[in-house]
Amino acid sequence: MEEKSNKLKLILSKDNHSLWLSIGLHLFPGILTALAYFLVAQLFWKNNIPIVFAFYAVLIVILIPLELGIILFSSKKKTDLTENYISKIKLPSIILNTNKNSKKVVILFSFLALFWAVLIMGFVDKQLGVSNWILQNWFNWLPEFYDMTGVHTNPELYSTGIRVLVLILTLIFGAIIAPFIEEIYFRGFLMPRLVKNKWFAPVLQTVLFALYHLWTPWMVPIRVLAIFPLIFLVWWKKDIKIGIYSHIALNLLGDVIMVIPLFFP
Repeated sequence: MEEKSNKLKLILSKDNHSLWLSIGLHLFPGILTALAYFLVAQLFWKNNIPIVFAFYAVLIVILIPLELGIILFSSKKKTDLTENYISKIKLPSIILNTNKNSKKVVILFSFLALFWAVLIMGFVDKQLGVSNWILQNWFNWLPEFYDMTGVHTNPELYSTGIRVLVLILTLIFGAIIAPFIEEIYFRGFLMPRLVKNKWFAPVLQTVLFALYHLWTPWMVPIRVLAIFPLIFLVWWKKDIKIGIYSHIALNLLGDVIMVIPLFFP
């Protein structure tokens, strides 16, 4: 058993992953999270508990530990470890894309990635209704409880305490912790090992990262368009700080807009 574990660790820690291994490592956390969310959301729905709580339960118990666990499992023996630093946070040496670009470069590119993503997701998609059209026409077979946005769009159904708790969970886990872990896992661990990090690595990861969000599959086309600059800039400058800052800022901005109805129903 230990021998098989060591062989798997050796495969995962290599500088290059096979295409199929990369696809599996990109999609497996999303598949497991979506399946768990489906089961938990159904249970919460039957008991009149806000569905968004099901998502955060799965996020905290499954998604975040799984991605962190894969990173730690894939790390080399402790005696072989050197540590990288991202904003004074120690990371195992298996995490790459940790170049030290100037603060001006990181801030500029983080802002550009954020601006583009907000433009696409916050304005283009809202005005054209692309994601909503896809949901209504391609994913109308999904059960009603699979859409977790009810607590945002129908705040009058829930008490003030429930709404405040949703806000706290959203800001802490949805807007800060989860995007930080995702950037470390996807941009720091997986992308540098994807198809030998050739020029089309950011294109492929953009698609895989969008597909990974199986709990909102109707947003895949918009996500591809919105996040490509973020992923490309991290790949080009080899600096995951660009991804971390812009991803957290995007989630903070998006979640703040979403939770306004919680306090102004």
